[in-house]
Amino acid sequence: MSGNELEEKLIIEAATLSSSFYLENDTSNSFIQQLLEYEAKYESYNNIISKLSLFFKKIFIYKGNHSKFEKLILNEPADCTLLAKYSSIEKFLIANDNNINQAGVGLGVEVYLNTLRIPHPLERFIPKIQNINLTENSRNLNFPNLNENLTFLKNLKTNLNTLPLVIFIHGLGGQLSQFESLFALLSQFIQVFAVDLPGFGKSSLSKNKGNLIQNLSNLEFQSINSSIGNFLSLNNNTFTTSSIVNLLHSIITTDPILKNRKLILISHSMGTHIAIKLALKLFKNSIDKSIVTSLILLSPPSLSPPVNANDETINKTLLQLSFFKIFLKFPKLFNYIRLYDRLGGFNSNSLKRVLNINTCSYYQKARQLRWNMDIDSVTWLKYISGFQPLNESDFISSMSFFNSNSNSNSSSSSSSTSNSTSNSNASMNMPKILIVCGENDNVTPYSKGTQKMECLLCSINVASITIPIANCGHSILLEKPELACGLILKFISNNIDSKLNPSWVLTIKAIISGDKWGLKNIVKWESLQNISFPIQNPSTFQFSPLLAMKTLRQDDDNHSPSILELKNPDIVAIIDISADLPPYNPTTLKRIKYYKLATVSKIPPDSLMVRKFISLVDDILFNQPNQLSDPRVVVHCHYGFNRTGFLICCYLIEKLSWSVADAVLSFKKAKYPGIKHPHFVDALYLRYN
Repeated sequence: MSGNELEEKLIIEAATLSSSFYLENDTSNSFIQQLLEYEAKYESYNNIISKLSLFFKKIFIYKGNHSKFEKLILNEPADCTLLAKYSSIEKFLIANDNNINQAGVGLGVEVYLNTLRIPHPLERFIPKIQNINLTENSRNLNFPNLNENLTFLKNLKTNLNTLPLVIFIHGLGGQLSQFESLFALLSQFIQVFAVDLPGFGKSSLSKNKGNLIQNLSNLEFQSINSSIGNFLSLNNNTFTTSSIVNLLHSIITTDPILKNRKLILISHSMGTHIAIKLALKLFKNSIDKSIVTSLILLSPPSLSPPVNANDETINKTLLQLSFFKIFLKFPKLFNYIRLYDRLGGFNSNSLKRVLNINTCSYYQKARQLRWNMDIDSVTWLKYISGFQPLNESDFISSMSFFNSNSNSNSSSSSSSTSNSTSNSNASMNMPKILIVCGENDNVTPYSKGTQKMECLLCSINVASITIPIANCGHSILLEKPELACGLILKFISNNIDSKLNPSWVLTIKAIISGDKWGLKNIVKWESLQNISFPIQNPSTFQFSPLLAMKTLRQDDDNHSPSILELKNPDIVAIIDISADLPPYNPTTLKRIKYYKLATVSKIPPDSLMVRKFISLVDDILFNQPNQLSDPRVVVHCHYGFNRTGFLICCYLIEKLSWSVADAVLSFKKAKYPGIKHPHFVDALYLRYN
């Protein structure tokens, strides 16, 4: 495996295995065990009679309140730590042609929405770059295209703005946290922008029914609620697809960071139709006809018939949409239907519809249930009532821009997950359209959406790649995050720009620091204790199997992988919880096993990450040979204080039954001064006391 391949593999693992989407061996987890116990007691039924009995019991006895099973699901945060760090409520002035003043000018409406903005990882070097001797730093670095990269760095701010940024658009009933693993991956090498569409996620019109890592203030919620109400009033009290497209277009073309930038649009389900319509609007209204450099479509729905389709086909489509419009007058009835749909817990129809339930872990099912329960019925119905499916004509119009930009003919190609190769004639003719779908998708089946898009792209000679994922349903990023993220990374790096790649970012960082294994503050790093003393409970004198350490450095004389193995025969594994790739090569470890479990800096790991960490430690220790009496697992972030101390303390409290005070004090004695950030210590007391 080459160095670049190793780097990409580690980054994908960090983004996906560390996400809150699944937990290996989850039946042994206490959370899942409790859910299964509650499911058997409050959600299970044997036949249609017992199902109806359970349904009426929930309505008339429990008055529609949540069962213990559902309450436990709702106790899990719907968001994630990346959102907690990078999201905020923003105000946008949205142009509206339906609201015309006496002068004939369209008046804007203010809309407050939850957004996510993750800057390019090289932005933090912009203030420092003028004071760095790049030529001297790169003297001993043997990198390809070194002169080209030096030129890029000399005008870093301007050149970063020439790179595309990625915009995410979720689907009907979706929210930003569903892209968690992809956010974590792509933010390693590209600028990210995303928004919770009006009425969903943290842009919801109703207060979240369950737990969140980061709650909205009353003022933020009121601002969202009233502004979206005004937005609705201008659109016949429905969320029409065209109004959402106009909203996103207005944000992109007026935001000082987004306007005039090249864009990659990544969308899921209904969001794919919005993305394609948005791309067409941007193409038509922009001088730059290549403003959208790529479309990545996940689980796209079927296209509506062309304008000249027969009346019977059109009427069938309209009838399907009209069925849901009836419930807008009777939303309580629709809530009852959703309640009935959820019966059965992990085996409910609500899960079978969106997941390939036979291959999903219990935790993936719990996560999907959590998101399903977040959806407000009235909002969902207003989107359905205003949904304007993308028709074949508009699809062809939008995709034709990619053909005209390539200046050459090409043919569409499809591939399986085992051999995802595209039919390309030359590097200038790389496909710019990627379609990924689940082979077992019951919501947007391959035969209805993706296959039709393939045929149309082929008919107009637009190069594309289509990849169906085996044993996967509608929620691709939840069910197969590692595979889906890897496919998207490969597509962007190979087909859009070679600089949109984690390996390129690492190369640039090495040139800036003058060291391939550079650290952000080597003086501080060298001054710190390499590995903590043994962590011992001050009350019971019990020792912890965990140790804390600062990150290793590949060629360091005192703290490198080889020296760690030589001096510490009792250490069997490293758990790297830093967000970035480590400044050492994990493959040079011969005896010690390396595990990546990326966390977000400055924010205490959430309950999902704590559960994953504890499960990983248990698995490592359980699988050690019997001849090791006291195996040790070392944990590190960068310096080994805050995130490292927090997760170690969680293990000591949950698995070894130490008190919070004993855990915090023992860590402080073992690696002085212990957990430095007070809010990390506060989070421990809040979580366990």
